[in-house]
Amino acid sequence: VRVSDVVLDGQARAAFQVDTTSGTGATQLSLPRVHMVTNAAAAIAVAGVVGVDLEAALVALSTAAVSGMRMEMLTSASGATIVNDAYNANPTSMIAALDALAAMDADRRIAVLGRMAEIDDVEAAHREVAAHALDRDLELVAVGTSDYGMEPFDDPVAAIGRLGPRDVVLVKASRSAGLERVVAQLAGP
Repeated sequence: VRVSDVVLDGQARAAFQVDTTSGTGATQLSLPRVHMVTNAAAAIAVAGVVGVDLEAALVALSTAAVSGMRMEMLTSASGATIVNDAYNANPTSMIAALDALAAMDADRRIAVLGRMAEIDDVEAAHREVAAHALDRDLELVAVGTSDYGMEPFDDPVAAIGRLGPRDVVLVKASRSAGLERVVAQLAGP
């Protein structure tokens, strides 16, 4: 499987061309993050091995979903996009999510980040993620930990302030941080 012509749309979803031994086609993923292209290529390879038609595999990829709270796209009452990725977090997944946020077409790109649990060098890992966010000109709102090198906000929704229809907020942390409550407040009625 060879992938080419990868282009991200305004919500960081990849469209790309695929060449395989059984044919050529194109698709656009419904999930944000450019690294999903590699996952899609692996799925296409497996589909080919088990006899699934390439076109059927490409259609399936265009509507594929992941479990809840994993880059789940929601729309707030103000029209802002809320990206709920509060199911799990480690430095690699944080950086991938921040890259996806940075690639999104928006007026404001805000990363609401909570604690990453079960990692070795806690402070260094959090500081690396914070530096990555700031290097990409993302607004960083820390919740529940000062390990990002900044004072955490008790009320991240108030810290963010008013959201407009061209704003995107990523909410990401390890499951133990319980940041789905922040997602509920941001996406609420």
